[in-house]
Amino acid sequence: MNSKVIVVAQQKGGVGKSTISINLAVNFFQLGLKTLIVDIDPQGSVSRWFERRQEIMGDRLTGVKLIASSAWKLASEITSYKFKFDIIIIDSPPHTESDIKQVLKCSDLVIIPLQPNSFDLWAVDKIVDICDYERVNYLMVLNRVSPTKKGLESIYQKYGKNLSKNILGNRVAFNSAIIQGKGISEFDPKSQAYEELKFISDEVLKKLKVNYQM
Repeated sequence: MNSKVIVVAQQKGGVGKSTISINLAVNFFQLGLKTLIVDIDPQGSVSRWFERRQEIMGDRLTGVKLIASSAWKLASEITSYKFKFDIIIIDSPPHTESDIKQVLKCSDLVIIPLQPNSFDLWAVDKIVDICDYERVNYLMVLNRVSPTKKGLESIYQKYGKNLSKNILGNRVAFNSAIIQGKGISEFDPKSQAYEELKFISDEVLKKLKVNYQM
């Protein structure tokens, strides 16, 4: 299959980019897809998770692979990665416009996490405008949604078809999995958290027209 590149991006920090990158990557690997995470966030959250995973599982059993890079190196490196992997997930930092444009040029799909609060909604329009200007496909995903789901209707009215109908709740299980160097699909595949993640995963693969065999 042709390799597909997913960029997880948002101008604002603390929206769950790394959590989504990690959990999608592990789920894709479990579906039999050769999966690479490229960590270009100087904060290195995904890299620290991967180190924990190596400590627990050992180098040979991590499944998912990880490379630390930067926005400016990525353009020259991405071609070589495509020969080795089915799915490449780029975990990006809160960004300057010039940095994110470099990264978006590599992408087949941009995933934009946002929480249903005023600060995230004020910040998200910038990355949406850049995606529209660069003509890249994107999918917005509501993350850390409270059980009441208050205020979601107005968000869907504003962003329409570009906002996933599937949501990720504010669930402790995601953090518990990360502490153990796992994705939610490994940590608790019977949980509501995994069910929500699986819906997002399936939607992303459908958008990318990726077929897989277990």
